Amino acid sequence: MTKRTRNTIFYALCAVFAAVGTLVVFYAQGWRLDFETFGLRKVGGIYLRSFPEDALVFINDKKVDKNPGLLDRGRFIGNLFPKNYKISFVGEDYLNWTEHVQVNPSLVSEIKYAVLVPKNSESAATGTVKNFWVDDGKLMVDADNNTLLFNGEKIKGNKVILQNGGSNIVLTESNSPQTYFINYLSGNTPTSTILNQKLIAYGIQLSKIKEIIKDPASGNQAVLRTADKIFSLDLRNGEISRLASSSVPVSEMAASPSWISWANADYKTGESVLTFYNRSSRSVQSETNIAGKLTKLFFRNDDELGILQGDGGLYTISSGGEPQKLASDVRDFEFSPSGDRVAALENQALEIFAFNREKDYWRFRLPSTEKIERVEWYKDENHIFIIYPDEIKFLDINDKNLENFPTIASGSNAKYDAKSNTLYFVKENQLRKIVFPK
Repeated sequence: MTKRTRNTIFYALCAVFAAVGTLVVFYAQGWRLDFETFGLRKVGGIYLRSFPEDALVFINDKKVDKNPGLLDRGRFIGNLFPKNYKISFVGEDYLNWTEHVQVNPSLVSEIKYAVLVPKNSESAATGTVKNFWVDDGKLMVDADNNTLLFNGEKIKGNKVILQNGGSNIVLTESNSPQTYFINYLSGNTPTSTILNQKLIAYGIQLSKIKEIIKDPASGNQAVLRTADKIFSLDLRNGEISRLASSSVPVSEMAASPSWISWANADYKTGESVLTFYNRSSRSVQSETNIAGKLTKLFFRNDDELGILQGDGGLYTISSGGEPQKLASDVRDFEFSPSGDRVAALENQALEIFAFNREKDYWRFRLPSTEKIERVEWYKDENHIFIIYPDEIKFLDINDKNLENFPTIASGSNAKYDAKSNTLYFVKENQLRKIVFPK
């Protein structure tokens, strides 16, 4: 082989190496040849996760095989040219799920909360059901003969006042005559004790009781208020202690592990006084004058309170701080389970605010918004049950175009239990349930 031939081969190999190396670098950087345009374009990808996890996945109506490995609980689909893709999940006995997602160069788009809804509901109780209550997986049913049942066993009272499934204690009331019962559900057969005598002995008139709520500080405690006093109630033994008094009637109340807050309306000035009571020091920490009447109080976390004005103004406030306005024209609000988001139900729209660093925000003009009775968060905090008088819809808050906004049940009085991941509702006087995939 001559020197000239060797040089030719050498330079050719160098050229091939340079070309292949360049292609490898371009490939590693995400460049691909688009045969539709015959040009080089950077690709992106999609990460998908569904509930149930074994749902079939289709991209632009083409089935995608599940890829094993570290991402076995989800699917990563790479080498996708930038454009809009139709994503579908199909599962046996589930409603089909379809949304569109935009793929951008060098980025991974995500659909991490594709919750498929079961096609059919199932019976949750026998016989006619007038009402029901559910908490922490424990279901109470009001049968047609004004009888409360738990697991088929009768419990005292005909209305549930407070239920804390984690403590196996239920506070109930009977109206004729007015009687309060503490029911204990831990044994095979529920037992109960009458609370009236201890209430009366402490000077609390039964007819003056305005509200009894859960105490977030303890599953065994409740917070009780009359028109001008607030008490702590131990549900284990019925013991009562007074926490605070007010010189004017209390209209609303809320509690967190560290605080109790209440509102007093001053009809002469048209203002409300919002009080923060520190449970550790057992003293009033701050009082704030707020214009108008306050119609709802609820703590977002241990320190920050959500307040709703009679004119529809929604605010958050902490002890000693100034109210921070979130929205107007609000008729109800619901914090997510973690308190990181709030859904504000307005007369014309549903707004969702996040309390994270990015201050994420969503707004939906839903069908017949004015008819929506209330909203309730799903446990993943990315879906919301939209509860109408005679039907329930399921909103994916990341589905801004409402492509996947199904009616999941026809019925009323819907309630969701996160522990069992079950939606209960009444249809034709029968209690039904939809069990969501875990």
